This record gives sequence, C-alpha cells and structure tokens, in this order.
Amino acid sequence: MICKTVRYNRALDELKNILTRYQLSDQQSREANMRLSRLRAAKQMAKRLDAEFGKKPEFLVFNNLLLDIQGSPVRIDHLVLSRWSACFIDTTHASQKININIEGQWSRVYGKGKEFDYFDSPLEQSRNNQTLLLDLLADTQPDQLTDTQHLIAIATDASIRGKGTKSVAQNICDTAQAPAQILDHHKTLRKDPTTRPAISQQQLNAYRKQIISADKSQPPMAEVSKFIESLVPVSSEQ
Repeated sequence: MICKTVRYNRALDELKNILTRYQLSDQQSREANMRLSRLRAAKQMAKRLDAEFGKKPEFLVFNNLLLDIQGSPVRIDHLVLSRWSACFIDTTHASQKININIEGQWSRVYGKGKEFDYFDSPLEQSRNNQTLLLDLLADTQPDQLTDTQHLIAIATDASIRGKGTKSVAQNICDTAQAPAQILDHHKTLRKDPTTRPAISQQQLNAYRKQIISADKSQPPMAEVSKFIESLVPVSSEQ
C-alpha cells in the first residue's frame, strides 16, 4: 500500500532545463547534477516499490519523508513497514561514485578519482533515523517493530569502492533488487515458527496515520525552486 504519492517529473524536467539554460559555475553544475541524480534514483525506487508492494495491504510504503522529531529533522528517502519489520532505504547517492575509506568515512568521487567530497555515512544516518522514528511511534503505541533493515541502494552505473566497503557490504544493494530483497526478508520472518508479528494490524494502521500526520516534506519541485532562486544572483540564462 502506497501511503504517500510523490510527483517527481516536474522537478526533474526543471533541473534538466537549469543545466541547459543557465551559465553555471562548476560548483553549481555539480550541485544541479547531484540533485538530478538523486531525484531520478528516488523516482525509480518509488516506482519499483509501488510495483512490488502497491497492491499488498500488509505493507506500508512511504516516500520522501521529512519528520520533525525531538527538534531534529529526520529525512527518510523510502520506508517500508509491515507487522513484522521496518526497512529504511537510502537513495541519496544512488547514481554516484562513492568511496569508503578504512576509517569508515564516506565521500563522493569526482573527476579521475582524485577529488573527494566527504559526507556523513548514510548508513549511520539511517540507523539514527530508525531510533528517532521508533521514539516518535512509541509515544502513542506500546509495542515496537524490532526487526529492521537498512539498505543503501546503488544504481547499476554507480559504484562503491574503498577499504571500508566490507563492513557495510550487507547493507548495499542494487536499486533494482531492493524490493525483492525486502520481500525475501519478510517471507523469511513469516516462515520462521519462532517469529511472531511485532505489532497488530490495528497498530500498523495507527503508525500510518501518525507518520502521515508528522510528515513536513515539500514536493520535490519546491526544493528545486529554492535552488533556482539561489542561482539567480550569480548566473544568467544563455
């Protein structure tokens, strides 16, 4: 069941227009391309999750969540809930070349592989989001989902390299395979006679209402519009 529909097409078209109509600096062009790649990945994942879970009421699918929990902004690209488990999916860097060094630091790789742009580990951020989200849900519901997955979805043309990849290998998956991986995990839990649902269907429905009520996200086009406004003082149309 898709609990939130996100419209990506207009934002994608506008970002493409920006890259052709504006005289951008290298940094602005890089930012525009990064936003374009991120939205493409998010749209593809939302479409795949819809195809797999859209007609299955035992699953709840949320895309592009932005929750304010305990004063902290919690952004979740994709969330799949069932009575048995919760899966958090990150597609933020799905179409990029990523390096993870021996210290576990994540970075985007540019050019000939010698330029690195470090960023916070999406896996650690996803785990932190889990803690905050479950705290939010626990405010009104006594039981909690205890089985969780964290997937970092990577496009076929993207890559993750570096000496730190082994420690996160089980959390990395191809974007095309993510829905099947979630479903297989769910089936494994249900087939295990020692595993029982963590929550009732009634409680799952209460989770749906609470998450939708707490969501403060804006349509993708709203974020693109803000980006365009930031370009006006320093760039012009051709």
